[in-house]
Amino acid sequence: MADDDVTDPSRLRQRLRQTEEQRAEHVQTLLAERGPLIRGSFVVQPGRCGKPTCRCARGEFHEAAALYSQVQGRRACIYVPQADRGRVQRLNRRDRSFREARAALAKLARKALELADALHETLTEPYPPAQRPRRKARTKRRGTGRSEESS
Repeated sequence: MADDDVTDPSRLRQRLRQTEEQRAEHVQTLLAERGPLIRGSFVVQPGRCGKPTCRCARGEFHEAAALYSQVQGRRACIYVPQADRGRVQRLNRRDRSFREARAALAKLARKALELADALHETLTEPYPPAQRPRRKARTKRRGTGRSEESS
């Protein structure tokens, strides 16, 4: 935040309102998702079948699709057959969008709290109000009529 934004309540309110509008958009994205989703990382990569007479032996690789995900707490690479590739890729893309919206929502929530704290800080005044420091009182000597500091 710029220094002006930190001390200007109007700017802080404006930024907080914008943050909440962005959060509302991400909440709508999450609520609109009806599933199913497939978690993991879908990749299409070159592969070899191992047959010595195949084109892949000459460097023209086959395309192999895989889904990298967690299975029973362990990282696994799951082969995706040609017939399922389109569906798995589409559902995995929707899962990625869901997770990105969730991450953005968490980030905006932290930002909203920071802005709310900054707004609170700018609106709060101390009580009792800060006073000018008092000067030391002069003490007079008894009977002389002169102060101690002037001797």
